[in-house]
Amino acid sequence: MLAALLTGVKITGFAEGYRKFFEVVPAINEPLKWHNYRIRHEVYCRELGFEPPHADQIETDEYDAHSIHCLVRSAATRMFVGCARIVVADPANPAAPLPFEKTCADVLDRNVIDPSRMDQIGRAHV
Repeated sequence: MLAALLTGVKITGFAEGYRKFFEVVPAINEPLKWHNYRIRHEVYCRELGFEPPHADQIETDEYDAHSIHCLVRSAATRMFVGCARIVVADPANPAAPLPFEKTCADVLDRNVIDPSRMDQIGRAHV
């Protein structure tokens, strides 16, 4: 399917082009995470209206404490222009549902997800 979307575009060319315009920055400290939460507020609250705007103009939730965050920075302006996170199982409560499990609860095929392995989702295994 990816090949159909990128007809004539080589993945290496795409990656090189992306790096020409953007830089991925791991949000590994509180100031960088703050930028992540501000961008999320702008997108989820202001642009998409998924939540009402917050007075502090940051969007956080209970998953942030056990997520891996990253930012996308413009190479031209050096401003953060996007963000993402990988939500992993909560080490204190590995059986707790992940966001997609809450959102998709009515249509999620539980035969595909082994609840006994939830603590392994989002983790590399060596």
